[in-house]
Amino acid sequence: MALGVLGLTGTASAAPPSAAPLPLTCGTVLTASITLHSNLECSSTSVDSAFVIGAPNITVNLNGYTISAPPPTSPSCCIHGAGVLDGESANGSYPPYNGVTVKNGDITGFLDSTQADGVSGWRVTGITSAPTAYVAGGSASVYLDGTTGAVITNDVFNGGYYGVGSYDNNGTLVSGVTITGAGVLGIWSSNDTSDSFVNNDILSAGGFTGGIGVSGIVVSHGTDITVADNRVEGGGIGPGIYDTGSLHGIWKNNTVNGFGNGIVTSDGNGNTWAGNVSNNDTGVGVSEISDNGATWVNDTFNNDSQGALSAQSSGIWINPTTSNDGGDGMDMTDFSGTITGGMANRDNGNGIDVVSSGNVTLNNNATNYDQIGTLINDESGTVTVENSSANKNVVYGFDATPNATSGWHNTARGNGTANCLNVSCTT
Repeated sequence: MALGVLGLTGTASAAPPSAAPLPLTCGTVLTASITLHSNLECSSTSVDSAFVIGAPNITVNLNGYTISAPPPTSPSCCIHGAGVLDGESANGSYPPYNGVTVKNGDITGFLDSTQADGVSGWRVTGITSAPTAYVAGGSASVYLDGTTGAVITNDVFNGGYYGVGSYDNNGTLVSGVTITGAGVLGIWSSNDTSDSFVNNDILSAGGFTGGIGVSGIVVSHGTDITVADNRVEGGGIGPGIYDTGSLHGIWKNNTVNGFGNGIVTSDGNGNTWAGNVSNNDTGVGVSEISDNGATWVNDTFNNDSQGALSAQSSGIWINPTTSNDGGDGMDMTDFSGTITGGMANRDNGNGIDVVSSGNVTLNNNATNYDQIGTLINDESGTVTVENSSANKNVVYGFDATPNATSGWHNTARGNGTANCLNVSCTT
């Protein structure tokens, strides 16, 4: 039984402006645009979703009102559908319709506040959402599956398993969204292409009872994804930003603060990381594992347990900065590539620690007030150190295994035990 009959303005493109209110109930299939004029409560277990889209190019205008469902008392109880549903790929019950907008109101208590499967031009804007509390494998403010060109803007999403869940989509834009208290992931993107996640605030992961709070933004096996100008803060046990298996992504000007690890990236190819800041994390500021050909430019890692860790990876690091980290500033193990313009200051471990089995160039780096400024253990490759300085470190300025390095124009002064060991430098 569907409850909550309302007077809703229904207007199709051919309808006159004075179209009469339509008596719609929870579970109605919409074939025309609607505007709410009061709240709608869906409390019957026979109702799967509040509104199901039944025509293209329509607008669901909540007009500042709320559609709601009661919170479930058990996993098998109550409404497990969406506030607004467009397409249903799981069982084919509802065909997809393109060009739909959901805007201007609150959606609360459903499994997914909005869900779109196999559609294009889906838009969610001005929505405040609180999906049902953390449900394993589900529960999102926005869930997208197989869509093209979805736009999610200027919304506030609270709780749920995900803030935004996105699988196998193309060209999704998520911008100007605030996500708080997501139980596991603020934004999750898997197998997507050409998405943009920009200018979002993702705060207090796991901030509600039962949430485990893992990560702020997760991208898995994406292609040409842009993640930029996001603020990710507060309490997740995993990385604030996590990428695995992605190609040619751009990650820039993101700030991560207070996670288990700040940024974790693995098994990627040709990604660019620029202007990111990772601070006050209980683990590493950035961990790069088995990445190929990444470019890091002007990234900063401060007050973490360790600044940067790169293992079994290749790439270019330009102007990385670490300071006041609990361990090494930069720990580059089985790394091949270039570090240039780096600065490691006042880290409790070594400033730059390189274990190389490939070819490494260290150029124009400065390490000051660390344990060992620059430590080099060359296993089978060649390390070139040039135009670099190491001053006032606790033990050595430069310390390398015999015959490990070549280079010139290095300086080391005021270091505790010795300035230069097996590295050419002036003192």
